[in-house]
Amino acid sequence: MSTRGRVIGGGALALVLAGGGTAAGLAASGASAAAPAVSSSTALATSAATLSTQAPLRGMRQDVRHHLRFLLRHTIHADLIVRTKSGFRTLEIDRGKLTTVSSGTIQITRPDHVAVSAAITSSTRFFGLQESQLAKGDRVIVIQSGGDALDIGALPPRSPSATAAAAA
Repeated sequence: MSTRGRVIGGGALALVLAGGGTAAGLAASGASAAAPAVSSSTALATSAATLSTQAPLRGMRQDVRHHLRFLLRHTIHADLIVRTKSGFRTLEIDRGKLTTVSSGTIQITRPDHVAVSAAITSSTRFFGLQESQLAKGDRVIVIQSGGDALDIGALPPRSPSATAAAAA
């Protein structure tokens, strides 16, 4: 697998595992750089104007981050089409509970009760836990392309309070 493909897969996994914190770059950027100040009074006026325009943008970025985190926490399947040097590539991201793992295959069951399997190759990267440490019932994210697992990330177990609230 190419380095670019591994970077894309790793970036997608980092985005999902981080819960959207790294997706802040997708939000609107701050105000453009001000023109050089001619005098100190002009500099003060320019900095005051910049501060007044950044305050609404900061709130907008926080709102975008909130919506991205919500979306990422609740996504169980996603198909991404990514442009690479050699053309377009489709990445599939699935989140669920580990059903089986062997030296050549991983199978998970998503929350919508769909079973997903992917081939584990020599270039598959593991995050959170190594392949030998994965156990049935672990929460995982699988990023695959063409049936081959690129990245497999183990999610931390749910806290007891979140598990109790979900069961109620």
